[in-house]
Amino acid sequence: MGDTRSRKLNERFRGKPYPTNILSFPLSDAEGELVLNLHRCEQEAVRSRVPLRHYVLYLLTHGMLHLRGLDHGDKMATLEKKYLAPHVSKDFLTWLGTD
Repeated sequence: MGDTRSRKLNERFRGKPYPTNILSFPLSDAEGELVLNLHRCEQEAVRSRVPLRHYVLYLLTHGMLHLRGLDHGDKMATLEKKYLAPHVSKDFLTWLGTD
């Protein structure tokens, strides 16, 4: 999706009137849907000077943890690091602040 659709969904479901990079929609205890705004992801990765593929992998991992019921915090950050470590650079983990 792009910024327009992202903003509409973010406002409708989260009450936040701005576009976002990813949204998580739980459908059941075992299923959910992630909606990624790749355009925004590209902008954020460039601005942050991190590889796009690492950033997208991080967002997908982050979104899936939300689908599993986790909120932002130490437990989520620990699990993100655990799942991402085999797939991203050490520099990226440092950028995340989880190393």
